[in-house]
Amino acid sequence: MNFVSDIPVNITVELGQIKLKIKDLLNINKDSILALDKYSGEPLNILVNQCVIATGELVIIEEKYGIRITSIIDNSEYLDNVN
Repeated sequence: MNFVSDIPVNITVELGQIKLKIKDLLNINKDSILALDKYSGEPLNILVNQCVIATGELVIIEEKYGIRITSIIDNSEYLDNVN
């Protein structure tokens, strides 16, 4: 397993999603606000290479955003997401 430990992966934290029509997308400007589909306090998805591997909650650490992992997806669920 040591040979895979140095392989880089992309980790993404998904705050939420929104679907827009192209005409609405074209009207977005600097002060626009996009309402996401998640509420404050809901778990956030943590993705590795676009597959959900865990959930967590938003935290602020020394004026930077972070995420506290609250649950890790079972390996069998992860493998189902990959296939």
